[in-house]
Amino acid sequence: MIDYFATSLPNLRVFDEDLQGRSDSDNHLLIAFAYHGLRDHPNARLQLEKVLDFTNSNQDATNLQRVLILATSPI
Repeated sequence: MIDYFATSLPNLRVFDEDLQGRSDSDNHLLIAFAYHGLRDHPNARLQLEKVLDFTNSNQDATNLQRVLILATSPI
């Protein structure tokens, strides 16, 4: 419950949400991007799975998933 007045909220809470889970998901996504940048695709996929277990509506996560699929598929 927001108990103060704010003119803008970056993540407007319309529905009850697991804030710790959202924060953990964001952190796992950043770690997945870091592993991808290091070309450590297995660990990037592991971190990305944790994000997608929490939500499947994160556009950055779905884009990274596509990139990882292309990066690991034979040409």
